[in-house]
Parts: sequence; C-alpha cells; structure tokens
Amino acid sequence: MTTTFTPCQPPTLPPGSLILIAGISGYKGTHIVHEAFVAGYRIRGTCRTPCQSSITIATLRNDLNYSTAITPDFAGLGAFDAAIQDCAVAIHATSDLSFAADPHRVMTPVVARTRSIIASAARCGSVKQFFLISPWCAVCMPSLIEPVEVRKHDWNLEAVKRPWEPASYTDDRAAWVYTASKTESEIAMW
Repeated sequence: MTTTFTPCQPPTLPPGSLILIAGISGYKGTHIVHEAFVAGYRIRGTCRTPCQSSITIATLRNDLNYSTAITPDFAGLGAFDAAIQDCAVAIHATSDLSFAADPHRVMTPVVARTRSIIASAARCGSVKQFFLISPWCAVCMPSLIEPVEVRKHDWNLEAVKRPWEPASYTDDRAAWVYTASKTESEIAMW
C-alpha cells in the first residue's frame, strides 16, 4: 500500500525550491524524495561515492529535478558545505545501520555527522528550514504494558547509558548503540 502526503495549502516553500536530502539512498530518504517530487520540489541528494550516485540517478530515472553531491566524509567539518549551497531546506535522514556493538564506531561518527550538516546549514545563507529525521526510540522505549507519555524535552537517556556499560561490546548491545546514536544526535542538534 502506498500513501501519498498531501502538502499543506498554500505550501510554506514554493514549488521548484531546492531541497538537500542527506541519506537519499536509504529507506527514509527514498520516501522523502518521492514526496518532495510529488510536491514539485527540486532535489539534491548526498551520496558517498560516484557509484552510489549512479545507482540513485538510475533509480530516479534520470529525473531532471534531481542532482547529486558526492560527499565522501559525512562527519567532517564542512563536509556538506558544497552540497547545501542554494538549498532552501536541508533534510538529514542518514543513519548508521551497521548495527555494530562498539559505540565508538557508531555513536561518535553519527553525532559528528549531525553536527556537520547543522553547521553547514547555519553557514549557508539560503537554508530556511532544517529537518532531522529520527526514530521514536531517540525519545523513549515503548512499553507494551503501560502507556508512555512523551513530552517535548524527553530523551531516551537509558539508551545513551547502555552502550557504555562495562563488559565487552557484544552483539546484544547493537540495538542500544543504534538507539543511543539517534538520541545523541537529537541532543546535539538541540
């Protein structure tokens, strides 16, 4: 089943505006680009390699409203500076889906990546809106037994602690590391 987003009327961003989507080849990024095209926007997607760029361009059927910015090191300071030029909106939808158990391999670069794109957006005079796409687990762990109330300043701090607990980095920590990386990214953004 496919659901199509119905944009608010009138749109706050004029059709034809350029949107940067970091993480365009991922699950969330592919859905975002589809909705952005339906709404009439031009898209620039970030890819780490020319090969990944070629695959994305082919997937989008060489759409003339799409361009790619090769960004090999998402975490480096200024990594998104060239990609974000002339964009009205920046959408950060990247994730580390390696499910590695070592928080140093996942959390540190994910937070650096978030800080990098935010800094690039802040330096670029054309960006008017910034969106960080993040899962519910960055805010809380759901309960199947009791209702969970979520407020605007809630963070999943349990998830942030768990990856750093003593003992070896075993596979059973991988989900905690992923969750903590998303929580830490949101905290870094705010």
